[in-house]
Amino acid sequence: MNPRQALPRQPWWRTSFMYLVLGLPLVAVAGSLSLVAVAVNNADEVIKPTAQQAPERPALEGRNHAATGGKK
Repeated sequence: MNPRQALPRQPWWRTSFMYLVLGLPLVAVAGSLSLVAVAVNNADEVIKPTAQQAPERPALEGRNHAATGGKK
């Protein structure tokens, strides 16, 4: 066989490298969509903070102070 002779070309679906190129992104997309579905279906409920008891007030006021930059 002459080394300068071209090898016969195969169709793209017959090469194993194309399955890697297409397969890995598809697996990543499928995994991320499944994680989104889990996050949407198992969302935690929102709890409204009420600082009516004395031990809770400093933490709630400190959080509010940090979030607003010291403005009252």
